Amino acid sequence: MSNRSAITAGSVAVAAVTFVVTRDMNRPPERCVIEQQIELEEHARNSKDILELIKATPVPKDEPLWLVGDLVVDQHMSRALALSAPQKEVIRALDDAARYGIRQHSAGSPGARPRSEFSSHAVRMVLSGLLSDEQADLIHQWHHGGNKPREVFSDPHLRILFGITEAQSRKLASIELEAETREERLEAEALKRGDEVRWRHRADIEDYVDESILATLSPEQRSVWDALQVRIAPLEQPPQLAAIPSGWLLSDEHSRVFRAVHENLPALELTAEQEVQFHRLQLATCTGIIWLQARNERQAPRLFATANESLLLSGFLESAETLLLTGVLGEEQQNRIEELLKDE
Repeated sequence: MSNRSAITAGSVAVAAVTFVVTRDMNRPPERCVIEQQIELEEHARNSKDILELIKATPVPKDEPLWLVGDLVVDQHMSRALALSAPQKEVIRALDDAARYGIRQHSAGSPGARPRSEFSSHAVRMVLSGLLSDEQADLIHQWHHGGNKPREVFSDPHLRILFGITEAQSRKLASIELEAETREERLEAEALKRGDEVRWRHRADIEDYVDESILATLSPEQRSVWDALQVRIAPLEQPPQLAAIPSGWLLSDEHSRVFRAVHENLPALELTAEQEVQFHRLQLATCTGIIWLQARNERQAPRLFATANESLLLSGFLESAETLLLTGVLGEEQQNRIEELLKDE
């Protein structure tokens, strides 16, 4: 069964749909010409598309992930961010796919991965690609405004947003090493002379680290740091985001991993739930790429004008592929995909 169509505004249905996308790189995503070939999955049977299957699949009642599903569930955050309906849908899809991985790696099972590994990748995807610049700015201000530089710049995602260079990274590493050396020396002194020495000098070490980090920043980065400390008002209107192609198949240009899984679905013998989670994660990944491209074409981020956009995109895809390989797929399925990619 096949059908040709163009992207229409507000199109958010997921799923078993293959898209070959040809796009003039100077045109926005909503003007893309799309050749759509619908491939209904066998287990969908009476469903018109995978979206119906996804909606019919019960969502477990375990807690939504911090800064992922809870952005939708928490009414205060959802209103403050002014999340749009398409955003809520893809964030829910990502949240469920990530929680599926967590359930598969429950504590005590062989080769179990920590919950934090899945949640951190999901958070990275939300902040990098599934929110508008203004929404992401608001969350960063909530969680990092008022924090010390040492705490902020230990976050790899924040380093990308600040556009930290390799030379600056080496400088930050040397500052951290010097701080650790001073702290070890302080601990040794405290053993000899009492705890009051520790408390008296620890603040001096923290001040040294914070001042040294801020001195490493360029004037533009320092302006972003200062802006991060200023409270941002809640948003009033949902963002105007590019239309979402329903089930865009990622090409090799974007993700060899997603392409390999899609092409080998029968051979991988995914369970019905695995296939649903694959499509949920694919929806979130495709959506993030479309929105990231649209953001790059319209303007630089409002707060983080220093952001390295290419690193944001590569980090977004890296997290999506990790969630797919280690969360949605089983160990044998993961090994099979990795072998297939090696042979190409």
